[in-house]
Amino acid sequence: MRLQVTREFSSVPDDCVCLGYVSGVFGVRGEVKVFLYNPKTDLFRQFSTFILLDKNGRRESVELSIRSGAGKKIIGRIKGLVDRNQAELKVGYQILFEKNKLPPLPDGEWYMHELLGLPVRTESGVSLGKITEIVEGDVDIWVAENDDEVAYIPNSEGEIVSIDMNTGVVVADYED
Repeated sequence: MRLQVTREFSSVPDDCVCLGYVSGVFGVRGEVKVFLYNPKTDLFRQFSTFILLDKNGRRESVELSIRSGAGKKIIGRIKGLVDRNQAELKVGYQILFEKNKLPPLPDGEWYMHELLGLPVRTESGVSLGKITEIVEGDVDIWVAENDDEVAYIPNSEGEIVSIDMNTGVVVADYED
């Protein structure tokens, strides 16, 4: 299954990054089920204030904490929600975080939102398109698309030759 990051959440404001969404309710005390694109993120350990975005583009600043549930479930508690009915109203809301509050990364690491949309070319200068998706796995796969084709590029040593954030270009060792 391909992760439709840029298409599914094209309504995300430019100043925010989408971390996931409220996928359901849990129990009767106002807790919610949460789907996170990166369930290993440390943001929920470092911060408590996030933004919920409804389908109409309305933002709501909330205090949100998460915990593991049974199996792969992630359970969230939104401060102020005390019953199931209140929690049901939040299902489908996107969970956002302001980009300017993201912690800095070490050299050579980037947030996904910084890579999405960057043009990719081969070492010989052939355009592979722009990065439209990043499929996470043991080795992340960067999906670059242009009008004619789709290139699947493993983010592994030797496959990504360079990333220049100043020019906004990714160079890949890629052959058809």
